[in-house]
Amino acid sequence: MLAVLIIAVLAAVIAILRGGSLESLAATKVKWLWLVWVALVVQVGFRIFEPSWLTDTWGITVLVVTNLAIILFLVLNRSQPGMVLAAAGLLMNLLVIVANGAMPVSDYVFEVMDVDESALDSPGFKHERMTGDTVVPWVGDVVPIAPLREVWSIGDFVLAAGIGYFVWRRTLASRVRDGN
Repeated sequence: MLAVLIIAVLAAVIAILRGGSLESLAATKVKWLWLVWVALVVQVGFRIFEPSWLTDTWGITVLVVTNLAIILFLVLNRSQPGMVLAAAGLLMNLLVIVANGAMPVSDYVFEVMDVDESALDSPGFKHERMTGDTVVPWVGDVVPIAPLREVWSIGDFVLAAGIGYFVWRRTLASRVRDGN
């Protein structure tokens, strides 16, 4: 999600302009970081290599397991600022995906972004058009971010807020220690 990266970078820049430092962010101690790296490698690997056995069912299984690993990392680091918020956002996304078998996308998104449903699919992760049968549709992908060609859910905003807050607070941590 490019927009999450942009939010994290903006949070760091704002914190630096307020006297923070990237050294403070880099010195942040977190537990079980390897969970995130393994989950990301698996998710990216399946998107790049597209194994033939990766059916819709296996794709959702891989997505659920890797996202649960990231949620576990966030929960284990809940003492860090923004981690609980980020975990809540990711959990919201995971719940809507599990409830529907895919991430539901509103018709509005297709109109605004002028794409068809197949443009939003990637190996191991499927989107589906919202219907009357969609479970918790308000948690699905409902906000188009056209310039970035991304679609966001409420969970994405909550996740991004948690990550942004973490980066901002940890970048400012040196300023607080120095008494500024």
